Amino acid sequence: MSARELTIMVNAGSDPRRRARSAEELLGVLSRDPAFVEAGLSAREPRLPAPPDGAKGAAELVGVAGTLAVVGKWYLPPAAEVLKSALGAWCARDRRISVTVTEGDRSLTFTGSPGPEDRALIDRFFEHASEDRPTGDAPEAGERP
Repeated sequence: MSARELTIMVNAGSDPRRRARSAEELLGVLSRDPAFVEAGLSAREPRLPAPPDGAKGAAELVGVAGTLAVVGKWYLPPAAEVLKSALGAWCARDRRISVTVTEGDRSLTFTGSPGPEDRALIDRFFEHASEDRPTGDAPEAGERP
């Protein structure tokens, strides 16, 4: 099974410094969460793209302010539950902050305490990701793991 990267953007207003501080806080919360670590997940700051020739890079820094990358098998049910729980708990602390989770062209935003409809959308996002997992991530029917 291979690890995959999930992008998380912290939505904490328009100030890039505030978004960056909030993302740093979330990174610390996730990194210290034993369930997150035991699920084989890790979080880190994203790799910055190289700025175009002649650019100072400020626009690129503002564009990634508040962004994290979660790496691991987050798309499998046990890890997905841990990730959903951690993000939901973090967002519930402050209703002004939300996080947008992105994989490829799909995204989902966690805000505050999700209601039943929101939880159903969150579950579908992760179920769809597990259906699209890379080849070789799970044994075929009838195969032994």
